[in-house]
Amino acid sequence: MTTYTLTELFDKRAELAGEILQAEKRARELRADLAHVEATIRILRPGIELPKVVPKRVEYRPRHFKRGELTRLCLDYIREHANAPITVADILPLAIGDRTLTARDQEIFRVTVHQALHKIAKRGTIERIGPVGRVVRWTLAPQTSTKS
Repeated sequence: MTTYTLTELFDKRAELAGEILQAEKRARELRADLAHVEATIRILRPGIELPKVVPKRVEYRPRHFKRGELTRLCLDYIREHANAPITVADILPLAIGDRTLTARDQEIFRVTVHQALHKIAKRGTIERIGPVGRVVRWTLAPQTSTKS
């Protein structure tokens, strides 16, 4: 092993240890908040037996778009460019807008746009055109008429 590799591993170890300390601190704060809420409930309803805490799923992913906004944005762009195959890279600047993002956040946006296009394709509105190299292209699906 080189000194460089060891240095990187020490840095990664320190980073992970710091994240663990922050998570433990956050857990202590949450337990204290829970105790305060329970105490308030007991003040308002003396003698009440509190049920066991049932965890509620919390979404940790930041919402950059309102519900359905990214889907509409993608569909509008694909409809405007109906005669040409579309890539994620074509829609990405429109999705990012005027946000200032790090390289990691840009990659997250790229994946988010790709997932949105995949979900639209599952509904049959658009279709995936085989990858050209590593780039996947999308186009409007041909409309099937159901006349009897």
